[in-house]
Amino acid sequence: KSGEPVADALKVQDAFRKVFEVNKHRVVFISTEQHVKLQRNHFMDDPFFREFFVNPRMNQPHTQKRTGLGTGFVLSEDGYICTNHHVVAGVEKVKVNIDSAVYDATVIGSDERTDIALLKINPKEKLEPVFLGDSSTVRVGDWAIAIGNPFGLDRTFTVGVVSAVGRKDLDLMGDSQAHIQTDASINPGNSGGPLMNIYGEVIGINRMIYSETGGNIGIGFAIPVNTARAVLDEL
Repeated sequence: KSGEPVADALKVQDAFRKVFEVNKHRVVFISTEQHVKLQRNHFMDDPFFREFFVNPRMNQPHTQKRTGLGTGFVLSEDGYICTNHHVVAGVEKVKVNIDSAVYDATVIGSDERTDIALLKINPKEKLEPVFLGDSSTVRVGDWAIAIGNPFGLDRTFTVGVVSAVGRKDLDLMGDSQAHIQTDASINPGNSGGPLMNIYGEVIGINRMIYSETGGNIGIGFAIPVNTARAVLDEL
């Protein structure tokens, strides 16, 4: 009965569509800004170059504006937002874009060890918070859905499976925190966005990828939502 496999596939397709429709207003685009000091031109240490070849203005200290991108998700109607610590660490300005409305955000708290940050905005109207799941029930082979802003492409939806649970020692610093591993496509800009199950519940916070090129090769890692929930409560 060739119709049955198609019908089953359509059910899965409908489930994916529902997950996106329910969460597209609950996932936010984060942009950051900071000014960094540029290194002094060492030619200025040589009197010959300083006099004949170097513009005197090059000896003046100057800075360069750097911008960053990330993803977050709504935790409460009054504007609490979850993202990664590394998305907002050391920056001067954080802006949150929700459905084309842009808000200045305050970093309420940030934890480097778990890579979790809590932001607050003052929305014009009540926001729609995500539904938090239970990461202790996640198993290898479960559907894994990521919504984020890779390379600034707003609300990109990608699908994969949970490849492993309890992955540890992923950081060069020897972090022993457990992670969910997934092959759902995660790229720069996805950081801080939700990893969801087939029910549209957040099971993790997308944090990092394993890649020698900087692009996705099917190995991404998320902080379990149960870990995030405890840290967010403290923050």
